[in-house]
Amino acid sequence: MASINTAQCYGLRHLGAIAPGYQADFVVLRDLRRVDIAAVYHKGKDVAGGFAAAPPLAPDSPLRHTVHVAPLAPEAFRLKAMEGGQDVIGLIAGQLATEHLTRKLPAQNGWFVPCDGFNKLAVVERHHATGAVGVAPIMGYGLRGGAIATTVSHDSHNLLVAGDNDADMLAAVAELARVGGGYTIVSHGEPLATLPLSVLGLVSDRPYEEVEQKLHHMISLARKMGVPEGIEPFITLSFLALPVIPAVRLTPRGLFDVEKFAFIAAQPE
Repeated sequence: MASINTAQCYGLRHLGAIAPGYQADFVVLRDLRRVDIAAVYHKGKDVAGGFAAAPPLAPDSPLRHTVHVAPLAPEAFRLKAMEGGQDVIGLIAGQLATEHLTRKLPAQNGWFVPCDGFNKLAVVERHHATGAVGVAPIMGYGLRGGAIATTVSHDSHNLLVAGDNDADMLAAVAELARVGGGYTIVSHGEPLATLPLSVLGLVSDRPYEEVEQKLHHMISLARKMGVPEGIEPFITLSFLALPVIPAVRLTPRGLFDVEKFAFIAAQPE
């Protein structure tokens, strides 16, 4: 799965095996169970002793500063609440699949107001600042008193934000635009914690230990704000924009019914 099958799948005919005609990339292990590495070979040369990570990216690298969000109006995330049932994304604990629910939304002056187990989800196009925004209600995320946002949003990696009020959701979008992408948690208009992923909005160039410590802190913070066990605050969120996993997803163009493989008609305002 990790060597010859993968190379064959992607047509990398010079990789995936130790044999004449193949590039000599392999690892020598002292112990298979503990994966105790004795030597690492790349193109036939032992690189374990002298291997070094690539140098840091320059501040002006084109791989940085890739979050381009159009200015959003205060009403950018408004969602009309209909008198009858409305399409809702239902999260399932421990799964990436979702439920396609129909619920009557809590509302004020005709607009959806997150409460009673409902949160609001928005996907903001972040590559070309087109201003495209998709908005939908979700159930099962449990967030109270703020918003959580990420630019890790498979596979298009737009900016995805969930919250219980529009002001914090807008503040979360602004924070990720400021740092060049990543994860953030916002409450009362202020970032409580942000993990910048400054390389394409997907990868950190900070040390592993620093990233891991910040991520654990942010997950703990999300739990205190109501995100339940079984729902990973960031990974679950990231997959809600991937329109190939049943049953329903959200894109900047609106709700997408994966089982029918068609967009769900927008509700009239």
